[in-house]
Amino acid sequence: MNSEPNYRRIVRLIEEKIASGEYPPGYRLPPERELCEIYGVSRVTARQALAELAQRDLVVRHQGQGTFVRRPKVDSSLLGFFSISEALRADGRLVSTRVVSADVAHPTAPEAEALGCEFEESILRLIRVRFVDGDPYALETSTLQSKRFPGLERYDFGARSLYDVLAREYGTQLVRARETLAPVLLKPEQAEFLQVGVDQPALRLVRTTFDADGVATEAAGALIRGDRCQLLFELWADMRAARKIT
Repeated sequence: MNSEPNYRRIVRLIEEKIASGEYPPGYRLPPERELCEIYGVSRVTARQALAELAQRDLVVRHQGQGTFVRRPKVDSSLLGFFSISEALRADGRLVSTRVVSADVAHPTAPEAEALGCEFEESILRLIRVRFVDGDPYALETSTLQSKRFPGLERYDFGARSLYDVLAREYGTQLVRARETLAPVLLKPEQAEFLQVGVDQPALRLVRTTFDADGVATEAAGALIRGDRCQLLFELWADMRAARKIT
């Protein structure tokens, strides 16, 4: 006699469909009403099955939109990479960029402090959306002093790397960065760029990047989708061993 609860049976069958590829990443599962008809169960049982799938991290539920098969998360290593896109490409991901804006303006207080400039000075604020395997992954903002890099706003940063342009066109090599990470909830405009629901969790990265002379060159920030990212850290008990392989 099969004593498997109905909700677990639904979980098992949907999990099999996900594993076989019948329900691929991003696939929208049937709503509760249809699940009741397909599996001959009550609304409460269907809801319990969806909750179990979400708890197992197999699906993600967006209020008002439905339940979707979760896309695989990206392991972002913080070791040895200066840019998010560089780390993702090293992981074999297809990375593309859409420039939201590249405007000359005055710095905010945090930007002025990071760059060591005055509020009256002009800065270039470059905002980009990074796509990974075709899906929005991160919303990035880079701020640089206009007087150091005149005409920087003319370059196509959808096709070229900012750091490559700084090195090749301005002779500025960035060699060191200091950054902080913190969990945040996305605001409506940010969520729209990343194509997720409002108040979805994200990882906020704030960075100051320095050139070879130790001068603060870039004040940057990034919002990374929490449902697509998990950070990978590698720790060493003996840092001497770590230095030998880096």
